[in-house]
Parts: sequence; structure tokens; C-alpha cells
Amino acid sequence: MLFMAAALLLTAMLFRSVLLKTEPTFEGKSLSHWIDQLPSIDIGPDGRSETINFPIWYETEAQAVADAKRVRTNIKKAHEALVRVGTNHLEILVERLQATDSPVKTKVWELANRLRIMDYPSFRCAAFRRGQALSAFQYLRSRAKPVGPQLLDLTNTRNTNTQLLAWSALEVVAPEEFRKHKHPLIIEHNYGP
Repeated sequence: MLFMAAALLLTAMLFRSVLLKTEPTFEGKSLSHWIDQLPSIDIGPDGRSETINFPIWYETEAQAVADAKRVRTNIKKAHEALVRVGTNHLEILVERLQATDSPVKTKVWELANRLRIMDYPSFRCAAFRRGQALSAFQYLRSRAKPVGPQLLDLTNTRNTNTQLLAWSALEVVAPEEFRKHKHPLIIEHNYGP
């Protein structure tokens, strides 16, 4: 029995080190941890309206106010992590911009909410994670230019939300490419008809 447990542990460690990608770290925490501290930016279906949501779940507004300093500090550290890690993280942001939830996960969360077993914090869903990637791209601006071609490719994806977020990221990362390819809704909003 002990041998089986040791073999399983060794297999898990090998799987993690060989098959899974390792992320850059900052102050001993993974880059994903720091990206999780960023607010999520959601672009409305019109390509114009922007909503900013924070990755924290409070019961009352008083709790949110009391925690504001910690939240600002975490966002500042997340920005510092993005800059310090350099271009080693841009693929992580592109992947996050494409995040999806499985239909099973979505149904389980919907059922849990309906039965009031647990609340589904919006910051755990794929749309929230995609918005955090946009938040990171908006902070990095031209420092993320190496992934401009990938962002341009994402503007043609089937997921409309991902398309709009990719256009918004492209606008700040590679504005010349953005204007050259002219997304009609966003161009009209930002640059006039």
C-alpha cells in the first residue's frame, strides 16, 4: 500500500514537471495568482460600453470599503509582476483571453445557485478571467506588442466576447494594426464615423 502511494506521488510529480507548463513567479507566487488580483473589464455587445468588476466577493458595501487599501495594493503588485516577468507571460494572457467554461461546470453552478446551495461568484467564470486578461493588456500597452498577431487572430474567433476583448486589447497593444483592420463598432466609438 505504501509502495502504491509513493508510486502515485512520483507519477504526479513527473506529470507536473514534464507535461504541465510552469509559470513565471513574482514574490514566490505564480503569475496567475497576480493576474487574479486584477479587475475584470467587460466590453458590452455594442463594442462601446465598459464595465469594471473586482475579484472580491463582499456581503456588504462596508466590507468593500474597509478592504479597499488591500485591493489597491494587490492591483499595484499585480502590475509590478506583469512588468517584472517581462514577455515571459504574454502567452498566459492570450490563453486567458480565450478562457471558456465547460457546459458541465456551467450547469452545475446554475443548479447550485438555483438550489441556493452556494452562490456563484462571478470572478470564477471564464468571462471574468477573460476580462482580467484585458485589464493586463491595458496596463502593459505596447510592452505586449509581441502578441499583436495572436490578438488579431482572436478577433476572428467564434466567441463574440473574446472577439470584442481581443479588439480592445489590440487597440492598446498595437494601435496601428487595430486601425489597419478597422473593427466597425470600436472604430466608430473611439474615432468617430
